[in-house]
Amino acid sequence: MPKSKTTKLIIGGILIIFCLSAINALFYSIGYAFSFKTGTYIVTGDYMADLFKIALSYPKMRDLIQSGAVTFPTALAPLLEVYYKYVAYHGVEGLATGQLTHFHLPPLTTFFVLLLIDAFVLMGFIFPTLILLFLTFFLTIWVLKLSTLKTLDRYLLFVAIIFSYPFIFFLQRGNFIGFFSFIFTAFAVVGLSRGAIISSIILMAVAVNIRPNLLVFLPLFYFWPYRALSRPFALMILATIIFFIAEYFTNQSYQDYTLSHFLQGLEIYKVMYIIGDWGFGYNTSVYSLFKFAFKILDIRVSLERTLVIISIISAITMLFIIKMFNEGTMTKSAFVFLLTFVSLLGTPVLADYHLLIFVLPGIFALEECENSRNFENYPISLSGMTFITCCVMLCPLNYISYHGLYVLTLLKIPIALAMSILLVRHRDENVMI
Repeated sequence: MPKSKTTKLIIGGILIIFCLSAINALFYSIGYAFSFKTGTYIVTGDYMADLFKIALSYPKMRDLIQSGAVTFPTALAPLLEVYYKYVAYHGVEGLATGQLTHFHLPPLTTFFVLLLIDAFVLMGFIFPTLILLFLTFFLTIWVLKLSTLKTLDRYLLFVAIIFSYPFIFFLQRGNFIGFFSFIFTAFAVVGLSRGAIISSIILMAVAVNIRPNLLVFLPLFYFWPYRALSRPFALMILATIIFFIAEYFTNQSYQDYTLSHFLQGLEIYKVMYIIGDWGFGYNTSVYSLFKFAFKILDIRVSLERTLVIISIISAITMLFIIKMFNEGTMTKSAFVFLLTFVSLLGTPVLADYHLLIFVLPGIFALEECENSRNFENYPISLSGMTFITCCVMLCPLNYISYHGLYVLTLLKIPIALAMSILLVRHRDENVMI
């Protein structure tokens, strides 16, 4: 049976991901052999760090371990003992000393972590972790089933996703909360395009409470499936309600967690990661590009002022994108891609595993390719180019480290910018090349 053009496009994307991943492994091997600094996202000292380091930082868990009520499983004991001994996220005492704490996490995220701690206490560390791993793969397949892609194309896209750099990075770091923010957004956006309005609003409100910068997708709720100003307002109201409900129940479970401590934790995070150098590694954002340039060129500027300027530019860019889509001169995939690019522009610290969000415009681009009558007659369409660009964004480019930053990773910013300019310039039609 001959393969469709869309199927071949996905296979091409898989090959791009595989090839660039192989080059990443090659660079790491050469660097290890010849003792020069290179980059890999598989860091042995950070396996499941975002899962276990945070869980082991809370007083309840530490007290239970100290009393012997909770023990480490043999398979994980060497790793967990290190995480327990060397505290990465401090409690309320860290607020006074300016150390990184777990209070920078939003209320809903903290509530999820506290539930996870209860699961670790009741079932041990391994079984809840396996459940999270199962949900990661199951939900990824499920969200692809909501698309209009053919069955073969869905499974090929699933292969591309699970072997992508952000997905593997998610699993390696154990950042399941971040993954759920992506998957809830994916369900919300894809579901919204299918007319599932209420469930999409609920899921997006949850996702925003995990990662507030996902508000970049708010305009979709005005335009899809038809124009209605009530939907973005309903989403914001629901997100606010969830925030305060989560804060209340989190405080009931962990009395040190208050709005005041949350804001203090955010300020410490800002000093260390946004203004300081802690946010350099595995970070793909426009702000990090400027911050890196200032560092290597020894330019003394106010980083806070730079952040304000970039935020203003992001807001203006967002309004420009909304205006163009409102005029009816832009495809769905172009709209989603441009909004996703705004997240690179407006987020000061965008850890590389959050690049998984580029799966969203990739899905819509493939759907447009399948539905285009002319796509089979041309080498590639603008939607096809959008998908290939999304695949590049899902590839590892952290080959060489300089001043703690993986320089080539920042090439993704001009690549995404170039694609964004192309989408804007040719927004009146799905250009065939």
